[in-house]
Amino acid sequence: MVGVVSPRPEREVEILHVVPGRLRLRVLGEEPGTVLKAVTPQLRKQVGVREIRTNEQIGSLLVTFDTNQLSLAQLF
Repeated sequence: MVGVVSPRPEREVEILHVVPGRLRLRVLGEEPGTVLKAVTPQLRKQVGVREIRTNEQIGSLLVTFDTNQLSLAQLF
């Protein structure tokens, strides 16, 4: 039996805006809502994350966080 590998679409994340304590991203590629649903619970677990807002239709993700508890680098 020969295995078939289905190609996975490339997914990129674009940083739209960053200020201390606030980060807005956009997921590019096919099905951004699927990516947001997978990423959001992981972000919510991080100490210092205050709020996460998503728009699955356009792939937008807004994260507000406490800069005394969490740095931008720690989000990823």
